[in-house]
Amino acid sequence: MESILIVSLALIISLIATRLTKTVAIKFNIGTVPDQRKIHLGFIPHMGGLGIYLGGLSGLLVALIWKEYYWHMFTIKYAGIL
Repeated sequence: MESILIVSLALIISLIATRLTKTVAIKFNIGTVPDQRKIHLGFIPHMGGLGIYLGGLSGLLVALIWKEYYWHMFTIKYAGIL
């Protein structure tokens, strides 16, 4: 049950963060403008991956803070990667 809640929270944060990064990208013109080599018709904002990354990271942090078991397993297996 806790896993479903953690994944749901990560999904919600990812959706919100993606919407916010899209807004920032449009405001500061961070994206692709159509030209002869592109087939899209309008401005395509970038930075959506940042929102997805923040959602995944938030899910990981919530899991690590919430459950001591996850913290123990993470530190044993993956602490060297960070």
